[in-house]
Amino acid sequence: SAVRALHGLKHSLCLACTPLITRSKFRDILTHLRASGSHFKYCKPCPEGWVSHGGKCYFFSTDEVNWTQSRDHCVSMGGHLVIINSQEEQTFLYSSTKNKTHWIGLNDLETEGRWLWVDNKPLSQTGVQFWFIWPNGVKKEPDNWTKYDPEGEDCAALGNDVVGTYVWFDASCKQLKRFVCETDKGLVFNRE
Repeated sequence: SAVRALHGLKHSLCLACTPLITRSKFRDILTHLRASGSHFKYCKPCPEGWVSHGGKCYFFSTDEVNWTQSRDHCVSMGGHLVIINSQEEQTFLYSSTKNKTHWIGLNDLETEGRWLWVDNKPLSQTGVQFWFIWPNGVKKEPDNWTKYDPEGEDCAALGNDVVGTYVWFDASCKQLKRFVCETDKGLVFNRE
């Protein structure tokens, strides 16, 4: 059981805030840890510098890097480029990006027109899309524009410098932009 697995804990442990760890199971784990004489402390649910929102932790960069570097940086911090799953999440990101363009975890690098999130799920599976559309209703993005990069635009960004950050645009993956990382919230216990 999870409680027995914790008995010999010598390092840190992260319990993700998921339906698999119920409040009662969490209380059982804490009771066992206390009864075993172990001394633990709580840390913040999100790493320092990350923002907590809706069961997730978000990191908003101030550095500008290309899409591949942003993806790798998020992974090195224990997360991934943000995967947008709802209107509510899109609204939160819009309000948090301070009208600066940010890379998100969406691309069609593998096959033109087949947009995948960094977890390899197709865009169509999230049920939401926020591509820029002209006011007359004609779809504008993604357009794979080749004026500045002959390879086209294969990575998605939250906003652009003209329209703002409420919608998505495809862009050359070589462009330098800020980025948003995401990870699940967790509660970490460190042996004192």
